Amino acid sequence: MRQIALVLLMATAALGCGDGDKDGSDTGYEIADPGNDADDDDADDADDADADTDDADADADDADADDDADFISVLDIINGEEDLTIFAELVTAIGGASMLPDTTNYTVFAPNNAAFNAFLEDADMTREELIGYAESGEDLHTFTYHFIEGDPVMSSDLEAVNFLQAMGGHTMIVTTDEEGAHINGDMADVARADRMADNGVVHVLDDLIGALELTSVSEILPDHFSMAQDVALRGDTTPITGDEDSPPHTVFAPTNEAFDELLSSLSLTTEEFFALDIDFSTLFNHFVTDGALPTSDLEDGSFIMMLNGEVMSVAATEEGYALDGAPISIPDIVCRNGVWHGLGSALLPPNVTDDILSGGGSSDAPYSSCTVDADCDDGMFCGIECWTGGCGAEEDIPAGTMGAFCQPCDECHYDSDAVSGSCDTCGGSLEEDPSPDCSAATDLYFRAEARLESGTVPDVFSTTDTIIAAGVIENMSECDLPYGTTSTCLLSSASISGPSPWMEAPMCGMAMTTHTVPATAWTEATFTVGTLAAGEYTLTVSFGGGESATQDFTVAAP
Repeated sequence: MRQIALVLLMATAALGCGDGDKDGSDTGYEIADPGNDADDDDADDADDADADTDDADADADDADADDDADFISVLDIINGEEDLTIFAELVTAIGGASMLPDTTNYTVFAPNNAAFNAFLEDADMTREELIGYAESGEDLHTFTYHFIEGDPVMSSDLEAVNFLQAMGGHTMIVTTDEEGAHINGDMADVARADRMADNGVVHVLDDLIGALELTSVSEILPDHFSMAQDVALRGDTTPITGDEDSPPHTVFAPTNEAFDELLSSLSLTTEEFFALDIDFSTLFNHFVTDGALPTSDLEDGSFIMMLNGEVMSVAATEEGYALDGAPISIPDIVCRNGVWHGLGSALLPPNVTDDILSGGGSSDAPYSSCTVDADCDDGMFCGIECWTGGCGAEEDIPAGTMGAFCQPCDECHYDSDAVSGSCDTCGGSLEEDPSPDCSAATDLYFRAEARLESGTVPDVFSTTDTIIAAGVIENMSECDLPYGTTSTCLLSSASISGPSPWMEAPMCGMAMTTHTVPATAWTEATFTVGTLAAGEYTLTVSFGGGESATQDFTVAAP
């Protein structure tokens, strides 16, 4: 075959080198030449087309370059303002380029240098220390107070009262009047508005945005919560006016509109309502519960015990959540010492509704809510749990629900079953309390866990899996153990390093908090990470008490 090919090649060469005197009748010449001419023409046309395509591509590249050059991001605005240099350094320190991508729109409330300098002086802190604190990732949620994701909020968009959902999950209160726009009451004012970018807007503030006090919310929003404030002032507001070391609380306050609807249904004026012989401390405590409960921590079908001992059910709705059927219409006003929610319906405790407003006497429910043994009938005690089922005013609280309910004496097996800590009203407990000695128990273990939504942990994750990041505290002892944090959150942050880096920090109230880790069980906090590109990753979880834990995991294509 190689010899045949060589012969054909030589023959072709010979045809190409024919005598120049041959005429057109010589087929050896005429066969080769016309075909080559056509190919040359096609090649010329193709070259011209390629050149046109190259020119078009070059024009497109130039247009893209011009577009990139003309694009001004919110980061460009922040970095370009002379009086925002400290804020710009902070944004860079917390990973602003990845946190604020050009593909998403933002509204930024940026404190100016004068605001930061005043803060640094008051805190006796240097600028370098502040930047270092930001780089550490601690309390990252405090920086997210200043960013709102979504359609830009221009100054012309602001109404008299505005509830803006910040990236940290909390609600920012913006009020306007003839003097301008104000953030969280008089905490900060807008000094310069509407610095426009292609992906949002920057408003310059004259002070830093910090967390509110629970007692400040109704003062800032009298048109929404003056009725709730009047109830509070007639009662005991100690739970929401504590110092920095006081535990946090959550207020579910009916709005003025909700109170108006309630009083209308009862044929009462506001003056008549406040003239009633009501224990306003009990009424106010009906709006308050222990701990900080943002809506992200609420669960459909769960129950919340209020400070007056009443238990309310939580239900998920299309708009968010409802408490005993009352919709949470103004969610997540996160304060230093807890969380404030506005309710679209006013909820009154049964003793107020039945005994005073309706004159119906005490509830006929045998297992009603209680605070002390004296609230219960003979042969009953105030227990820490609904063991019988059918508890509460509506007799719909299921067995096993934690809460203070009147229970039959035959349910008082141990002194610890009673709210009072003894079964004396029942003639003593049925059994000796088996509680272990917990004075020296310290068996808490901290771990990070990447898992699927189902809770399982695969050997290798898929790039299509929705990954959940969890920080878990396990209690290996037989005692409930306390765990103290510097904020209201169990975790201060969670981050993932790898091909698709990720970071999240929860919104937290700035108050020392003690969490309880149940005996031989665990407590945890989770974040939804989403899908990740294929590669090797490390999950790092920082707990609110200063501990940290890591886990390595792998993501592969399916």
